[in-house]
This record gives sequence, structure tokens and C-alpha cells, in this order.
Amino acid sequence: MAASPACPPANWSALCTRGALSFAANYPRHRAALVALAKAHRIVTASHDDATLAHVEEAIAEGAAIAEFPTTAEAAAACHRAGVAVLMGAPNVVRGGSHSGNVAAEALAREGVLDILSSDYVPASLLDGGIRAGTSYRGAMVCRPPFARLPCSRHGPRG
Repeated sequence: MAASPACPPANWSALCTRGALSFAANYPRHRAALVALAKAHRIVTASHDDATLAHVEEAIAEGAAIAEFPTTAEAAAACHRAGVAVLMGAPNVVRGGSHSGNVAAEALAREGVLDILSSDYVPASLLDGGIRAGTSYRGAMVCRPPFARLPCSRHGPRG
């Protein structure tokens, strides 16, 4: 959404400010409520776009099982060390890096901290990415079911 005759720039600025204030006021309690709900129903959770050690610590404290698309090598390594499975998109491999300047999936694989390779909306990229990566991916990220990394069994979450 952008400024328009119906919402001139002055109003747009006020709207953005109001939205940012609302987010700051509500985000912590909404996040806590969602995490509590997931735990109460034994739903596996994931963090998303972790960039800092603080993000990783928050994800670990909340019980995240997957780090989906960490944006830095530091965050990915910290997740991996903590037993949080690091997931990256195969298009990142096919392109030779992130489309937004974040850490490259292949670099994480070389460091041994990439656990799961996902198709990330481009199904053919999974096979292509696995082939392009060759032995650096050890085949397990593509061939072994990603759910094997989760605290689940055939009959639901493990207790």
C-alpha cells in the first residue's frame, strides 16, 4: 500500500507511525500467546529470518525446532549448535546465493550447519540445488524426509 489521493503522504506517514506503535505495543504478548498455544497443543514451531544471537536465544527459549532461513552465518551456526535444525531454500543454491543479500545456503552447507534444504516455492529447485551442491550436502538434506529432524513420530509429536 502506498500514498494515494485517498491517502495523501501526510496521512500515510501518520498511518505508518500508528501501525509501528501498535506493533510495538502488541507483538510481545501476541507472540507469547501463540507460543503458549503451540506448546499446549504440542505443535512444532520454527523461527524465521534469525539474524542475531538474540533472535536465536529467543527461538531456543520458545522451543523452536527449526530455524527457517537464518539470514546470517552467525545465527545459523548458533541454531545448529543448539540442536535447532537449520533450513534454507534450494533456490538460494541454484541462484548461487540469496536474492536479498543474506547468507548463502551453500556457505552454510560447507560449514556443516545446514540441515534441511527446502524447495521454497520452486519445487524443481530442490533436485537442481541438491545436484549443484554435490557432496557438500551429503544427500541427506534432499533425500531424508525433513520431518525426521522434528520431535515427531508417525503418531504425532513425541512427548
